[in-house]
Amino acid sequence: MRKLLTVLVIIAIPLIYFLYMFQDDTPIVPPRIGQEPPLIRIGNVPLRVEVADTPALRERGLGGRDTLAPTEGMLFIFDKSDYHKIWMLDMKLVIDVIWVDEQFTVVDIKKELRPDTYPRIFEPKVPARFVIETNQNYTESFGIKIGDKVTIPDDLIPEDLKNTPEQQ
Repeated sequence: MRKLLTVLVIIAIPLIYFLYMFQDDTPIVPPRIGQEPPLIRIGNVPLRVEVADTPALRERGLGGRDTLAPTEGMLFIFDKSDYHKIWMLDMKLVIDVIWVDEQFTVVDIKKELRPDTYPRIFEPKVPARFVIETNQNYTESFGIKIGDKVTIPDDLIPEDLKNTPEQQ
């Protein structure tokens, strides 16, 4: 009986770990394990980003995080331009949100969004293709403003936007 229990425990631990790591088909750990997060630039300001390019990753966003390094953020990549909305569900951080259009230009910024604003929804004034979330005061500290150009690594640019004059 003791051997059977030992075997069941040995089988159960990896199974539980696997199920925990891939809840909702989304890995909880960053998808680029062992690699430095991609570097984007807003104007000349570098920012290391985690990428949220699936519905599950976009829904989770930065929710549940206790901290975010000063020069790190999250890049949300959408399939099409739209008035992509942001809310502060499960957020513990105060953040700045930057919306970027298909021409890789900052089109709107909301500063210092606080967790207690949930369930309020924030959206850009014009359609955007990307959303960038950063620490609070990031846009103010680095002088980021509407009209700034954003540089995104080629491997993260959606196929329909590759080889546009803005990215050449």
